[in-house]
Amino acid sequence: MTTSKSDLNGQFKGLSLDDGGDDEAEQADPESLSDAGSTTTPPMAKKTDGGVILETVPHVKQSYHWDCGIACVKMVLGYFGRKLNDLDRVCADLDFKESVWTIDLAYILEHYGVKCQMYTVTLGVDPGYSKERYYTKLFTVDECRVTELFNGATRRGVRVDKRSVRIKEIVDHLSQRDLVILLIDWSHMSCVWCDAHSCGLCGIKSCHRCTGTYQGHFIVLCGYDKSKGLVFYRDPSMSKRICACRYSTLNNARLQYGTDEDIIFIYK
Repeated sequence: MTTSKSDLNGQFKGLSLDDGGDDEAEQADPESLSDAGSTTTPPMAKKTDGGVILETVPHVKQSYHWDCGIACVKMVLGYFGRKLNDLDRVCADLDFKESVWTIDLAYILEHYGVKCQMYTVTLGVDPGYSKERYYTKLFTVDECRVTELFNGATRRGVRVDKRSVRIKEIVDHLSQRDLVILLIDWSHMSCVWCDAHSCGLCGIKSCHRCTGTYQGHFIVLCGYDKSKGLVFYRDPSMSKRICACRYSTLNNARLQYGTDEDIIFIYK
């Protein structure tokens, strides 16, 4: 069943803050959603009583194929009203060049005094990534640099724990009107409102969705609708809009090999 435009416009009404378990999240009726390939334009997000969409998160579009994580950090910092006068220096000190890891983002957020918690299933660099095309170019340099960041995290006040995070925890966090920076495999991601990103990401020459190769990408989660099983997010590769995906789609994209299940919970 294809959801009409009027139905999409109406789904922001009566958003619920009720917490739900994993089973409820996964059992959201897919027939109540628009088709994944729909080109229906999403409505502008509006605050409603009991709503969970943080529409005031500023949208920042990435400038290059590699800086989606930096764009996500800028969205979070902009939401908290932080001035970014020294961001270039902070990035230069981290020396990530064109290879930004989740731990880099956690260090930047800590520098600006944003309370956050990073979770990952790998404290460091998975040796298997040396054989993955996405990581091979800078793997040797990244392995040493990223390992040092993990080793120094506690001393720097960067909170990192090694464990997997369930979809219920993500939804619970969003229900507190807090943000999430999430690493996903873009080749497994789709928006229920648009699919314009399916063949290109800010100048990438090949379509990773078509080739089936891993494509790491950061997004900012900024709300959810439990009744429809949707998570709302801002995608730095897209023009200014809020996107939406099914719980199951998000789970699939974030649990792919290559992501380390990296996630950063942001707190007010």
